[in-house]
Amino acid sequence: LQTVMVWLPRTLNEVALEMLELVAVQVAEANPAEILRILGSPESDALAAAITLSGRLRLQPSVPGLAQNLGHGDPRIRLGAAQALGEIGSPGAFAALERGLTDADREVRLYAVRALGGRAHKGALKAVEAVVHAKNAEDLDLTERQAFFEAYATIAGTAALAPLAELVQGGSGLFKRKASAGTRACAIGAITKIRHPDVRAIVERAAQDKDAVVRNAAGRALREVLE
Repeated sequence: LQTVMVWLPRTLNEVALEMLELVAVQVAEANPAEILRILGSPESDALAAAITLSGRLRLQPSVPGLAQNLGHGDPRIRLGAAQALGEIGSPGAFAALERGLTDADREVRLYAVRALGGRAHKGALKAVEAVVHAKNAEDLDLTERQAFFEAYATIAGTAALAPLAELVQGGSGLFKRKASAGTRACAIGAITKIRHPDVRAIVERAAQDKDAVVRNAAGRALREVLE
């Protein structure tokens, strides 16, 4: 199995690649312990392929090994491990994926927060909320900031409505900082993920804001989401 997986990323011929993938799946299904062994070998040339195969086959026993590889020195390995955990999708896999929320690599963080938010994984609430409320949240690019805000709204539900509404209005209460227009726009997008009768009124008020970025975000929300 290790030999086959070492050659998988090196194979350019499509027919040969398809055959190797088929062999890898068949051997892995018959010998899951070998997958686990490779996952525990951080220097193995077959590690990346073993991670991919673990996700493809949704191998629940591979979760501890994948979690271990979230600490690997190579961000590509960490991203692969995060994606495999997301594909497995069990409670244990998502609990392990929480570690990806604080990864040093943006792509790992972005995948983790989208996967955990998409499943409204309650275990991630504390870490996601910490990012949303952090003073350095403005340091995140808008794509990542939006992902964290939306995950916060999805996971916390109606409990997130008041804090996000305060942020849309400029920052007060829990948000003891002046929020940028970009962050306020992220908060508007996040609010639309919450099912509550007050959401429309909050967004409609934002549509009258003096800042064009905030007004445009509110306008999009009203047209695309709240109609």
